[in-house]
Amino acid sequence: MDAFLFNDVIEWLEENLKYDFAVVDTAPSRSILHRMALMAADYVLIPVDSSPGSLKGISKIKEDIDLLKKRKMSHAVVLGTYMTSTRKTNLSKGIENQLEQLSTANGIVKFENSIRQTTCVGECKQFKLALNEYGSQNNAAFDYRRLTNEILKRIEEFQLKEGRIK
Repeated sequence: MDAFLFNDVIEWLEENLKYDFAVVDTAPSRSILHRMALMAADYVLIPVDSSPGSLKGISKIKEDIDLLKKRKMSHAVVLGTYMTSTRKTNLSKGIENQLEQLSTANGIVKFENSIRQTTCVGECKQFKLALNEYGSQNNAAFDYRRLTNEILKRIEEFQLKEGRIK
C-alpha cells in the first residue's frame, strides 16, 4: 500500500470538493491504515467506549503520533478524548473517571460531552443510514451534535493559540 495514500485523498478532497473537515474513522488497531490516517490528519480525536479494554489504546495512539512527528511524517494534534456508548452504570462511570486520569497523564483534553448508548445507533448501522437520517431526535444524535460543537470550539481555540486565525 502507498503510505501517502491518505495525503493524496485529503489533497484531492481539498482541491475538488472544498470540505472544511474530513473525518476518517479507523479501527482501534495499530495498522498501516491507522498510521496513514495519522500521517494525513491535522487533528485526532480518541473515542473510548465504556468497556474496560478500551482505555489501553490512548497512550499507544499518543506514542504513534509522537513517533511520526519525530520522523517529520505527521503534524497531527490530539484534540481530545471522549466516551461513547455510555450508560448509567458504575462500570461506565469508573471508565470515565479512568479516562479523565489517563487523558490528563498523557497531556490530552477529555471532552465534557459523551455519547449515550442507544438502540437507535445500532439500528442505523444495520440499515446503513446516518444517525441524523434515521433518528435525528435520538439522544445519541443530540449528543453527537453537542460533541461536534465542543470539537469545533477546541479547533478554533487551538488555531487562535497557534496564530492560524485571528
